Parts: sequence; C-alpha cells; structure tokens
Amino acid sequence: MHDPFFEELVVIEAKKPGGYRTLVSVSEAAIFMMDSWPEEHGQLYAAALQACTGHLTTPQQVEAARQAFLAAAEEAGLVVLDAEPVEGDTPPGCYSQAGLRLR
Repeated sequence: MHDPFFEELVVIEAKKPGGYRTLVSVSEAAIFMMDSWPEEHGQLYAAALQACTGHLTTPQQVEAARQAFLAAAEEAGLVVLDAEPVEGDTPPGCYSQAGLRLR
C-alpha cells in the first residue's frame, strides 16, 4: 500500500499536556484522527478523514488532504506548530523544528 508523504510535515498537539506528535504522511494523519482526536468532531472532521483515507495519486491531492487535516485541527482547537525543511541531503519527509531533525 502506498503511503504518500507530506511535503511539509505537521507537528500537532498530542493528548499529553505539552506533548506533540509529528505526522509525515496521510496515513499518520488519518490514524491520529481516529485514535487521538478530541471526542467532539466538528463539521470539517469527516471531510478531513475522508481526504486522508482516499486514494491519493498526485502531490496536489496529498496537499489538499494535509490542508483538510489542518482545517479540522484548527476547528477542534488543536495546536499545530510550524516546521521547516532541513537543508542539504535530507530525504523527503524529514524536517526540522527548532533545529532538530525529525523522523
């Protein structure tokens, strides 16, 4: 099964206070939504879950799923941190937050 990676990863608030999770792919985003989402699901939750579990074949579709996830996270009141790409010979999907390499 193909698991498309995000061009820009998502660092999102986890259940544990002060804890964050780094999501690098659409399947990780979908699993996070099913396992770690607040109990109250807003209107954008279903659309984001459908987008993250659909058959994604282009970078544009992957980015649309990422954007749907981010919109649902905002609606749910979850904190999402910015992450910057690591410079150099970093493989796709590896990024940095505050100078730290992730994944």
